Amino acid sequence: MVKLSGTIALAIGLLTIAYSLPGINLKARLPYNILSQALARGLLAPLFIWTSVGGGITDGRIYAFSAVPLVFLLGASSIKDFSDVRGDLAHGVRTLPVVLGRKKAAGVVMFLIFLSHMIWITLTGLGQLPEKALPVAIAMMAISSLMLLDLPKVPRRSRRLRIENSFSWLIMYLWLIVYYLSIGLTY
Repeated sequence: MVKLSGTIALAIGLLTIAYSLPGINLKARLPYNILSQALARGLLAPLFIWTSVGGGITDGRIYAFSAVPLVFLLGASSIKDFSDVRGDLAHGVRTLPVVLGRKKAAGVVMFLIFLSHMIWITLTGLGQLPEKALPVAIAMMAISSLMLLDLPKVPRRSRRLRIENSFSWLIMYLWLIVYYLSIGLTY
């Protein structure tokens, strides 16, 4: 399992580097910008942890566990792009809000985030995810709705919280932490 988890860690690192590496620059290319982040953070990161502690890649629970953040990140990875539309247009960067416009992109993001919560609830009902984490799923759906309120607008950077990106970006990372902890601690 050590070799496998090392290979997965290498894949995460390569995707992370390719995201910003001149010449490859996945962040400038839709859909690769969204897919690279969702794969690295939503599928490969949980798979790395799972294999590091002795879990096998043939155990379906890891894919149930990874499906939720994968779909969540397919939407949420674009949140930061809403504040960068002007600059992205000027530099030829193709993000979801640049290609679809703010309102349509916000609809896609909202749909994918909603879908991730429906997958979480469905997989829990099917016994693939721990039932004890279901109240967390419902609470996170409510918290995610706060994140979605300002998507069509240009998010403002928070001066009070001193965070680099928008409040929605902060909520996205908190969502991931809470998800991974709630599922991990209830298995």
